Amino acid sequence: MIAGPPKAHPRVDPLLELSATELVEAFQAGDITASSYATLALRRAEQLASLNIFVTLDHDLVMERARAADDHRASGRTLGPLHGLPVTLKDLINTGFHPTSAGTLGLSGNIPKKGNAAIVDILIGAGAVPFGKANMHELSFGATSVNPFTGPVGNPYNPAMIAGGSSGGSAAAPAGRIVPVGIGGDTAGSIRIPASLCGVCGLRPTTGRWPGDATTLVPISNTRDTLGPLARSCADLELLDRVVTGDSRAAAADLRNVRLALVPHFLSGLDAGVEKAVHEAFAALKEAGVTLVEASPELIGLTTGSFDIMLFELIQNLTLYLNANTDGPLSLIDLVGQVKSPDVSSLAKSLMPKFGGKRVQESAYRAALAEREKLRAAYAEFFAESGCDAILFPATVQPATSISNPASIEVYIHNTDAGSMAGIPGTAQPIGLSEGLPVSLALDGPVDSDRNLLSIAMAMEEEVFGRLQPPPI
Repeated sequence: MIAGPPKAHPRVDPLLELSATELVEAFQAGDITASSYATLALRRAEQLASLNIFVTLDHDLVMERARAADDHRASGRTLGPLHGLPVTLKDLINTGFHPTSAGTLGLSGNIPKKGNAAIVDILIGAGAVPFGKANMHELSFGATSVNPFTGPVGNPYNPAMIAGGSSGGSAAAPAGRIVPVGIGGDTAGSIRIPASLCGVCGLRPTTGRWPGDATTLVPISNTRDTLGPLARSCADLELLDRVVTGDSRAAAADLRNVRLALVPHFLSGLDAGVEKAVHEAFAALKEAGVTLVEASPELIGLTTGSFDIMLFELIQNLTLYLNANTDGPLSLIDLVGQVKSPDVSSLAKSLMPKFGGKRVQESAYRAALAEREKLRAAYAEFFAESGCDAILFPATVQPATSISNPASIEVYIHNTDAGSMAGIPGTAQPIGLSEGLPVSLALDGPVDSDRNLLSIAMAMEEEVFGRLQPPPI
């Protein structure tokens, strides 16, 4: 629980340990060239090829863009805030220069007609170098990134264990010291879960804060989907969020002025190792001056319609995406008929009469949306009355489980689904290891409190937890 830089890794070039913030500063100062760093990152990706982190990684294109960044600096032109920074993109994000498959056979080789998603243009415009498309749970509908079509994503801390999902590759890439930052997507926990299991930091922004729509991102739910960053440092989350939203720089909070709530539901069902690490972390935070308040807000009973929202909107949104981006266009029936993951296939087919299923009724969907509004109001009331900046809890109730026998989606979204349904911002950050696997704490805050959450997370990292030691591979 002592803050400080991560230990040196005997098989990783020290430059690959730099955070995104540190790396951009070095690029801008001319201490490192983007092309020399890209060469190291590509070599590291080859070393970790067995983890199956990428579905697309074009070495020539990465080097071309990195050299262009170097030429840009040499010309004396103004440098962007992400100058030269390699960033991995989850394979649900539209790119005009790589296929966007969402990890499913029906979209294999799909170069979307809509071209780049807005987030891609923002990142490139800020000077970032796109670094491949990251592997994921098929169609984002799962929490493990065990994907029979693209292959499972291995966890850098133990390759036999899951990386978490659905943004498994986007978390494993920074965890594995390939690139500092990945962009993932979160509907019920798909940024914070892989962040937790891979020992990196993640931000689920307030829904709607980051750009994205169902025609440029392979969607599940327009009500719940959001993109967000994964990185090895909370300061890097702040940097990416600042660039994407245009907000001013956020400084680390004074922990003596931070008030956090502990809610029994989020502390139930914990793995023994997680429980031990979490309670040690609570004690360390108290010692650092954080006020922890035990509370029991009426929140969890208002999440029973969570899946009704996702499953009703899934059919509409996927159809919209296919019509906008594929030639033919590819039909939803054809897409679902080619799904390789048993969990995803069973779920999707259960919603389609063609396969003997039945759609979620609109009445159930409307009732779930009304329940969501009650949940949002309950969160707002709780934060206003308690004076708490956020709710503090373990991001996942257990560490990564075996690729051959992973825990269920219900286990992994236990602590992330309520905040996702409410559309509030959330962070995850590592606090240590349990039997060699990362354990993480999460913060959920009021709507639009993203910058305050990041300030608190940065202070917790700087003053209490430090950065997690690198994986052994």
